[in-house]
Amino acid sequence: MPDTKLNLLEWFKGLFSKSSPDKASQVFSSDKNDSIEELKKELSETQTLIQQKDEQIAELKTLAKSNLTPVDNFCMKNKFKIVKKVYKDKIIINNVMMPCDLREIFTPNSYVVRKISKETQSSDNDNIWYSRVMKKVNSIVTWTTDGRYDNYFYPNYTLTTGKGDCDDFSFAQMSIEPRLGVAFGYYTDAEGKKIGHAFAVGIVNDKLVIYDGTSNNVQQYNPEKIGDYYIHYIITKNEIYVVDGSVDFGDILWE
Repeated sequence: MPDTKLNLLEWFKGLFSKSSPDKASQVFSSDKNDSIEELKKELSETQTLIQQKDEQIAELKTLAKSNLTPVDNFCMKNKFKIVKKVYKDKIIINNVMMPCDLREIFTPNSYVVRKISKETQSSDNDNIWYSRVMKKVNSIVTWTTDGRYDNYFYPNYTLTTGKGDCDDFSFAQMSIEPRLGVAFGYYTDAEGKKIGHAFAVGIVNDKLVIYDGTSNNVQQYNPEKIGDYYIHYIITKNEIYVVDGSVDFGDILWE
């Protein structure tokens, strides 16, 4: 029996060295090589997992990027802040008031919306197509005030009843053509009065263009032009962007 004070490893070395001077070194060399091979295997497996994760992340980024609209890209390029605004009592059905995330009004899969989209003459030219969508909605919907609550209607309701105000026009346009966005801001009339307004916007030649369905007006957005349109928020199917957060439209329930 070995002395209990001896290191067990040294005892094994001594045991092997008595029978063969090279035996101990061979055994420990073999153990060392086995450990190195195991470490190499583990490292290789880890590197494979990292590569797989990187590929998954790249795929998700590509998918997210492909889902962005031209208006999303414009807003991100201009570093507009993204917010999660939910407005109180903006949807009213059978006198029941419900909160509303502005993006939920975007309903491209509605039967009525798809039907109107198919009825609208297509075009490969974005400006022509966006204009045709605007004019189609304008030909169906008559501007009607919501009254004191200024609530939002889903596009299938707006397009079926043929009635709505500026935001209803805009959300109908955006649902027919998801690459469009809806801008909330104001319009300055001929007397210099600022009137709260909503209108569809799209990107043409890297420029933000207004497609105002209530008046069939198309023009490039210019915030410096006095007596014209001004934007505070832009809503896409993906996000809500703050262009100028100095004004809130409605009571915010949470962000």
